[in-house]
Amino acid sequence: MRVIKTVIFAFVLLLGAMPSGAQQWTRESLSFATIGRMDLWNTSGGKAHINGAEKKLLLFVLISPECPLCKNYSLVLNNLNREYGAQVQVLGIVPGKAYTGDTLQQFAKEHQINFPLLIDTDMRLSQYMQATVTPEVFLADSTGAIVYRGAIDDWVVGLGKKKQVAQQHYLADAISQYLDGQPVAIRSTIAKGCLINEF
Repeated sequence: MRVIKTVIFAFVLLLGAMPSGAQQWTRESLSFATIGRMDLWNTSGGKAHINGAEKKLLLFVLISPECPLCKNYSLVLNNLNREYGAQVQVLGIVPGKAYTGDTLQQFAKEHQINFPLLIDTDMRLSQYMQATVTPEVFLADSTGAIVYRGAIDDWVVGLGKKKQVAQQHYLADAISQYLDGQPVAIRSTIAKGCLINEF
């Protein structure tokens, strides 16, 4: 059974890493009032409340503790939170019911995650944002307008293909440009990663 689960997970990972040029986003803003009515839970089992107006930017990062790319990107995300945490609220969103709070606490400890992980049990937030893979990021300003969405950088280029180092740092650039009062040069990209489970 464990072998079957591993094979299925690997297949899901490969599918998520495939180029998805046909993917189109239609949502240009998020309603924090709508999000506030959704059931999100912290890893201790408590109800989480999201207030998008607390800081200049709110960053949602769709995460799965089993996705190798989420593990690989934990250092990048931790560094971004350290650098911009005073002005950017970073939230890791774990879609579905597959992972317990204990599992996520262990994941956070192992990868030294320095931002909150919230469980989107019924996947309402993930579906509302039209998220498809992990890791996938959604950066919104205090009004809910989406500043940037998509990949963290260009390290992953296709099915099983990665660059030695990332050359385009989409998320970091979007944060820096917005906070500096400059236009965000690249507002969306196609995230490549592990397909979000349907449970």
